Amino acid sequence: MSILDAATSTAGAATTSQAARRRNYMKINGKCYTRIDCLGRGGSGKVYRVAADNGHMFALKRVSIENADENTVKGYKGEIDLLKRLTKVERVITLFDYEMNDEKKVLSLLMEMGELDLYTLLKKRCSPENSSESAKFDPVFVRYWWKEMLECLAAVHAYDIVHSDLKPANFVLVQGRLKLIDFGIANAIQTEETVNVHREAQVGTPNYMSPESLIDSNAAGSGGRGNPSAAKVDEAGQAQ
Repeated sequence: MSILDAATSTAGAATTSQAARRRNYMKINGKCYTRIDCLGRGGSGKVYRVAADNGHMFALKRVSIENADENTVKGYKGEIDLLKRLTKVERVITLFDYEMNDEKKVLSLLMEMGELDLYTLLKKRCSPENSSESAKFDPVFVRYWWKEMLECLAAVHAYDIVHSDLKPANFVLVQGRLKLIDFGIANAIQTEETVNVHREAQVGTPNYMSPESLIDSNAAGSGGRGNPSAAKVDEAGQAQ
């Protein structure tokens, strides 16, 4: 029995016509899931909380690829390949199923659902009602979550993968432990050839990138216009 079958057993994710007539259902590879609510959105995609007929909850990421260019679609497929490769890694969110619907131009990914992301956790801790608690530096709090983040990184680095977009929102809390999500711009390093990943374009979230990895758009160039310089990233994800 596959991981997905085990998670949706006891009636499972129904495929009957009765289930298909539900008002709030979403389907992946013929299996129907009840849509509960929307967990988040960004760009051309949304993430929903869905439930199988046995009540098991999942996160369903649905992305429109109607106006996506070749590189964008390649990035989506790369994310799927990496998540499949990391299926048994406990520190990476589990991908249960996926479907690329070329007719409807929609990509769907059925994944493990987390309780909340690290950004939300930190934001709640720093909220006004918790100001007295967070006014003082808490070494236990920092040490615990820093260790959790490092264990996530160590897990993917063991598979020679550089995430490339590390930020609190891409660490999700699942049963008290952090897991990494969003491998859309991650890279698998060919270690037998090199330990460096050379990027011709800037990737990542600027607020969480190291200063030296940011492209200098004001660099001297012909006609007084800046020529962006490429960034080189090593196995640890550090720019060189």
